[in-house]
Amino acid sequence: MSLFNRRRISTATALNAFLSFSLSMGIATTVSAASTDVLSLVPADATTVGMIRLSDMRNSPLTARLFSETDRLSVDGEAKRFLKEAGLDPARDVDVLVAATSPRDGSPNEPAALVLAEGRFNVARLSAAIVTRGAKSKLAAGKTYFLLEEKGQDRHGQRGAVAFVDSGLVVAGSEESVIEALQQRSRSTQNFRQASIIGRELSRIDTRATAWALIDLARTRRFQGALRMPGSGASNDSLASAMKSVSVLGISSMDTGDALKISAFGISNDAETRDLLEDTLRGVTAAWRLAAQEKAPELVSALRKFNIDQSGDSVTIEGTIPAALLRSFANRAAKHHAK
Repeated sequence: MSLFNRRRISTATALNAFLSFSLSMGIATTVSAASTDVLSLVPADATTVGMIRLSDMRNSPLTARLFSETDRLSVDGEAKRFLKEAGLDPARDVDVLVAATSPRDGSPNEPAALVLAEGRFNVARLSAAIVTRGAKSKLAAGKTYFLLEEKGQDRHGQRGAVAFVDSGLVVAGSEESVIEALQQRSRSTQNFRQASIIGRELSRIDTRATAWALIDLARTRRFQGALRMPGSGASNDSLASAMKSVSVLGISSMDTGDALKISAFGISNDAETRDLLEDTLRGVTAAWRLAAQEKAPELVSALRKFNIDQSGDSVTIEGTIPAALLRSFANRAAKHHAK
C-alpha cells in the first residue's frame, strides 16, 4: 500500500543519520532511555537499537521548535487520509520510539527491522483504517497483528506487519520481528537487557539522556548495506579505520534546556585499538575546529571543550553545544532554505 511503501526509511538508515549528526555536530536531536517494558520487546540478538523520547522533545525549549516545524511538513494524500481515518497525529500522540535490527531468519546477512511506539492510540480506528488498505489480520501469542498487502513487500519478498497491542503500544516491522515481539511480551521477561551483547552495555548510557543508540559493530559489518562512517576526507577516513576493531558503539544526547550534551563511546578489548581511537578522535576534533573557524567560528570554543578519555575497555568523547549556538544554526538554515 502506498502509505507504507512510500518514503520508507530503514532502521539502519535512521541510525546512520543519527550517527552522522552526533559525530558531525550538525543538528540538535535528543534521544533517551527507554522504559523497561518497551526494551523487553527488543530481540536478544539485536545488532542495533536506538530510542527517541518525543515527549521530552515536545516539552523542551531547545527542541520544541522541531515540533512546531512539523506542522509545515506536507505528506502525500494517502498518508494524510490514513492519519485522519486512524485519528492519529504522530507529532502529538507518540511519546517514545524505539528502533532495532536483528539478523533475519534464513538470511543472517540481512537485518530484520522492529519499531516500537509508546503513546496514545485508537486501536479500533487504526485497525479499521489499515484493513481497508488491504492488510490481513493474523494471530500470534494471543494478539492480533496485521500483515500488510503484497505490494508493500521488501526486495526479499517479505511483507511488513503491525500490531496495535493496546491503546499505549504499537509494534511494527518485518513479520518475524513483530511475531517475536508479541511472543516476548507474553513471556514477560527482559532478555534484551540480560542476554543481548549491546543490552549489557545499557549501563554505560546516562539514564538522564533524552536519546541514545547502541550498535554492535562487529555483527552489523556482516549486513549488506552495513552502517558506514559519515563523510569523507582524511580525518573521517582515519576515524573509520580506527573503528574497524571497535566492537560496540554507543551514542547519547541530553537536552538540558540551555544546551545539548553529546556523548559517544567505543568499546574494544585491544589496548592498541583504544590508543589509536583516542589519538584519531583528538585529530578529528582538531580538524573540526579548523573547519569551523571559517564557516562557524562560534563553534570553535565549544569544540575545544570536548573531552576525550580512555578508561577500562572504552574510549569516550563528550561535549556540550549551547542552545544559543544551536538556535543560530537553525536560523541560518531557515534563511538559507527561504532563499
